[in-house]
Amino acid sequence: NTNLLVTYASWFWAPLDGQPYRAISLVLLISGITWLNVAGVRNSMAAVYLFTVLKLLPLSLLILFGLGSVDAPALFGAQAPEPGSLGETLLVLMYAYVGFEGTVVTAGEGRSPRRDMPAALINTIVAIGVIYFLVQMVSVAVLPTLADSRTALADVAAVLLGGWGAALLTLGAVFSISGNLSSSLLSAPRMTYALARDGNMPRWFGRVHPRFRTPANSVFFYGLLSLGLALSGTFIWLAAMSTLVRLLTYMVCIAALPRLERTAEAFDRQFTLPGGLLIPGVAMMLCLWLIAQASTQSWLTTIAFFALGSALYWRSTGTPPPAGG
Repeated sequence: NTNLLVTYASWFWAPLDGQPYRAISLVLLISGITWLNVAGVRNSMAAVYLFTVLKLLPLSLLILFGLGSVDAPALFGAQAPEPGSLGETLLVLMYAYVGFEGTVVTAGEGRSPRRDMPAALINTIVAIGVIYFLVQMVSVAVLPTLADSRTALADVAAVLLGGWGAALLTLGAVFSISGNLSSSLLSAPRMTYALARDGNMPRWFGRVHPRFRTPANSVFFYGLLSLGLALSGTFIWLAAMSTLVRLLTYMVCIAALPRLERTAEAFDRQFTLPGGLLIPGVAMMLCLWLIAQASTQSWLTTIAFFALGSALYWRSTGTPPPAGG
């Protein structure tokens, strides 16, 4: 994501698209967001909310001004993609939808998560799908050469609204990606923190900042990991690898659903599967088909990360960190 952010930012200053300015901007950006997450969850959540508003406003303008340009030839006249590239394309496309499940990470801090979380997950996916559809519909209608653009939203806005519109949408893209990164660095470190707290990861990951009371070590770890990945790969490759990892995680969760339903009686039937195994079965087949489209490079990198995670697990002490951090 940070690679794509710098690409969009280069619309304002072209040298950002080359070295050493790209690397410098990646270091500054990830360092800043990492420290924001160390400084407290309230600051992090405020940043996520702010970035969400700042990205939705430009997109709303794009949809509003672009709907009048939509016609049937623009929507249905495009050439279909080659069958051989469809799977790989969908694998990258999935990257735009994964991450909604991060909502449940903070469920324990909600007032009524049992009631609110299912609706929040479904409403999030529906809302995102509608926004993506409208933006894509307008973009295809306005800019037939969309596939050749490196900054698609800015180019579409330039056609519709001129230079000021392109600048506004570019800022919207920058805010959107910043919000995504902020959200990731908010939720992901709390997973390793929880694992360390339960003795399933080295105690180092469970230590909290003495002043801010945040899982600082885990946040710093994810910040360094994000920086290393951003400096080593392109957006497309990183997106495909990220999606592969998410899909493998989804498959583990899907496989656990039947057992979870069978044991739910002990928890007042808090979980049921409408339609039985139909939905999990379809979801599992879809995940299997999608991961089969991943490149060898994505698989090798994913295996390396699984090996790293396994090594960290086996090196764990089996005891949680001290309560004081």
